[in-house]
Amino acid sequence: MSSLPTLSTPTAGSATKTNAVSARPVAGPAPAAPPAETSCPPAVAPPASALRAGVRSLRAAAIRSRDWRSAWLLALRQPAVATFEGLAAHPAASLERALRWCLAAAVVGSLLPAGLSLLRGTPVLTLLPVYAVLVALSVGAFAAGTAVACALAAHLSAYGLGWRPQLSARRFLGDGASPAGTAPSVFQRAVYDRLAFACAAYAAPLFVALGAVVVAPALLRGLLLLAFTLYAGLLTVLAVRAACKVSWAWALVAGVAGVLCALLPLAAVAGAWAGLTG
Repeated sequence: MSSLPTLSTPTAGSATKTNAVSARPVAGPAPAAPPAETSCPPAVAPPASALRAGVRSLRAAAIRSRDWRSAWLLALRQPAVATFEGLAAHPAASLERALRWCLAAAVVGSLLPAGLSLLRGTPVLTLLPVYAVLVALSVGAFAAGTAVACALAAHLSAYGLGWRPQLSARRFLGDGASPAGTAPSVFQRAVYDRLAFACAAYAAPLFVALGAVVVAPALLRGLLLLAFTLYAGLLTVLAVRAACKVSWAWALVAGVAGVLCALLPLAAVAGAWAGLTG
């Protein structure tokens, strides 16, 4: 007789172990760690020098090298130090371009009084040399005035009102010394180029307007010439301050001296045209 297989009954201990194993939670993927907090650096405002440099570059970019209208309008509509800094920093700034502007403006501005003098019976052969001399005198007055202003600004920034050298020469030379490989005289010529270009931007349109002023009645002519002189003096002070990097006091002294130097020959030009057309 065959023996039947015996079934083993689970004991209490084994049942408890089985239940404990089945009750153990299945380990899943580990939860992702929270992202680390990134700290953003605080915004830092650009320094004032960088802002001024940006303004100068924008003003300079607004003047195209061959667009004289934008330069003239900018100087007359926005009379400020930043405006003349942009003009002086333009790559096309040079004494030659400034003199060409003033020469063309003097030629155009003198056409009206010359035409009126012809209508009043002045012979052409007499008028032509007078016309050439007065135009050349106008351009020479501009060159002399800007040269005096630039030279006086350089002297005042270096020596003040006396002959004792001061550290303020750094203001005229920019960083206290001329660039490497550049003679001081050449570097000062560059300053004069910048100043002449900045001054020509308002002097040229004033030369054009001067032709209409000299044919006005005597009282109105005197008032307009006084207003032109004061306005030109203000713009010259701003241009000297911007191009020569001097203090406001020295810019005022140099600018007024330059305007007075140019005023004498220009007054002779205005008087000559008034005599020919009167």
